Amino acid sequence: MPHASPHHTTPAHELSLEKRAALTSGADAWHLNGLSKSTSYIITDGPHGLRKAMENTSMDIEHSIPATCFPPAAGMASSWNPGLVREVGVAIDNFNPLAQRTSVTFADPAGMDFVVAHDIGPWRAVIEEHIPGAHFLYQQDLSALEQISKYSAFPFFYSNLTRSLRMTDERFMPHMRTAVSIADPANRIDFYATFLCDNRRLALPIQQYLAQHWPREQ
Repeated sequence: MPHASPHHTTPAHELSLEKRAALTSGADAWHLNGLSKSTSYIITDGPHGLRKAMENTSMDIEHSIPATCFPPAAGMASSWNPGLVREVGVAIDNFNPLAQRTSVTFADPAGMDFVVAHDIGPWRAVIEEHIPGAHFLYQQDLSALEQISKYSAFPFFYSNLTRSLRMTDERFMPHMRTAVSIADPANRIDFYATFLCDNRRLALPIQQYLAQHWPREQ
């Protein structure tokens, strides 16, 4: 759809009566008449999705350009099926731009909305501080969060530690979630441990084990 430029417009009162009348009708099945071919605007129907025919003169709904469309609210309500409505409500497909990437920084999802498990410990401060303008919906009921995850294809953003947990695979990966790594210098938490010299023999094996098995950056 072309942009209307203030440098190439003609006041309506300067147009002929025939030209003004033509602007209210269609040039073809999907375009309005414009002042010229370059200013003809395409009109599509919906309402919950964008439909565009393959041919400008065709009304054939069987041959439209692929698009993600959802039934309108009136149609969903007529199903009398609350479970189906909930499933459709979270069926946001993998067309999220960030779902097309293998990794993101904290700046990339700025201003987005997130559904987050309530008990994430110190990570809560990390994400709230480093993702600008984001809104976080903290879900206390993990079973409800799992249902949202089950019926959606929201991108799943993870740290190297989170992705290495077996629980992560069990909860998210079987449901065709798109896993996106957070590759950001701020995506880290430093841990410190102290022990008495007398306990060195007990503490060193634990320290060595963690150093060998702690997930590396991906």
